[in-house]
Amino acid sequence: MIQYGQRRPRATRAAPTSPTRGTPPPPPPPPPGGSSGIDSIFTADSGVTSAQLQHAEAIANALPADIQQTLVANGASMELAPGFPGGAEGENNGTQGLVYQGSGMADQALVHELYEMAGQENPSLAGSWGDSQAVGLSDAAMPAILNGTAPGGNPGDLNDTVGQYQGDGDLMSNAFVADFFATNPGLDQDSVGGSVLQSTEADAPQLEAYIAQAQGLTNVDG
Repeated sequence: MIQYGQRRPRATRAAPTSPTRGTPPPPPPPPPGGSSGIDSIFTADSGVTSAQLQHAEAIANALPADIQQTLVANGASMELAPGFPGGAEGENNGTQGLVYQGSGMADQALVHELYEMAGQENPSLAGSWGDSQAVGLSDAAMPAILNGTAPGGNPGDLNDTVGQYQGDGDLMSNAFVADFFATNPGLDQDSVGGSVLQSTEADAPQLEAYIAQAQGLTNVDG
């Protein structure tokens, strides 16, 4: 079971002052993370730096609006953990996620897990795990990956299954991540894991093109 850390302490607000006679009271402050409130889904364990938390929040705020809204509306939570014990860089159960900050590919893992969580929470989300056209395009790419004839080889760690072939869900997630970072290249600060995205680009160009169009992202394949 995932053990969740403490939320970062909130700043203490000063007591409100009465508005000057004849002037309307100020509007209420927006929720954290802008209009979607996406920052509120994060908890940071002891050992996670403020810079790591702020960077994760910046990534989440750059996600397509419908994904942000889905995550917030469904009470999603994402734990940031320090270090990396080996194995998976991140995981989720649909509403709760965990990403290790010391894996060298925490940025890719974060986008990967948030995409999967949103797709499970809202199966009607375009380009997500519940989108039959996206699933079909992923399944169309999988046989060549599995039999070793795909041009980009096997990107590895293909486990999550949503259609006909084991791993087609992870292939969809990889495609979304590739398109996301093609749209927001400055947010990808990973030191490893680039080969996963490059392999997916070569193996599933039609899938990436469809997800980019469905989610309003830049198609990494141009």
